[in-house]
Amino acid sequence: MPWTEKQQRCAIAAASKAGWNDMQRYTAMLHCGCPKSASGQVSLKNKANPHDAFEQYMALAESAADGRGETIYPPKGQPSWQAVADGRRTRTIRLIRSIWTEAREALNKNLDSDGLDGFVLRMTQRDESPCGVPLTHHRLDDCDGGQLYRILEGLKGWFGREYAERGIEPETFTLHFRDRKRLEEIRKRIA
Repeated sequence: MPWTEKQQRCAIAAASKAGWNDMQRYTAMLHCGCPKSASGQVSLKNKANPHDAFEQYMALAESAADGRGETIYPPKGQPSWQAVADGRRTRTIRLIRSIWTEAREALNKNLDSDGLDGFVLRMTQRDESPCGVPLTHHRLDDCDGGQLYRILEGLKGWFGREYAERGIEPETFTLHFRDRKRLEEIRKRIA
C-alpha cells in the first residue's frame, strides 16, 4: 500500500525536524526498504513504498530529531515511532517462524532452525547499506524490516508452490493466485 498524502507530509516534516537534507532523507528511505523508481530515484510518492517502511523511516527520524531536541509525535496510543516499528518487526518474525513450523509439519520436510538461518542468509547475501557496506545477516533476529519483508514473501512463494503441488491449503498465509489456481486444478483431478 503506497504512502498516503498525509504520510508523505509527515515524512517531510519529520525529515525537517531531524535536520536531514534531501540526500539524507533518500538514504533513510532506502535503508527502510523503499524501492527505487524506474529513474533510479527514491520518492515519497512511489506507489511501491511499503507501509512498514514509513514506520521505520519515522522511527529513524524520531531518533535523529530527539538528538536535536525536537519532538516528532507518535501515533495515538503509542509511546514512540520506534515502538510501532518494533511491534511490526516482532509480528513479522513471529509469522515467518510460524510459516516455517507449519511447513515442516505439513510438508514432512527436514526444516530445522539451521535451515531457516540458511534461508535468511541466502535472502540477504547481496544486501548492502546505502554506504556500500555488506549487510549479510545469518539470523532472522538481525534483519531489518525490509529484509524481513523479502524473507516473508520468499517463504510464501516457496512453500506456496510446495503446498499447491501437494493439494494442501496453508493455515498461516494465503496462497498466491497462481498457486491457488494450481491447487484447484490438483483438487479437480483428484475428485
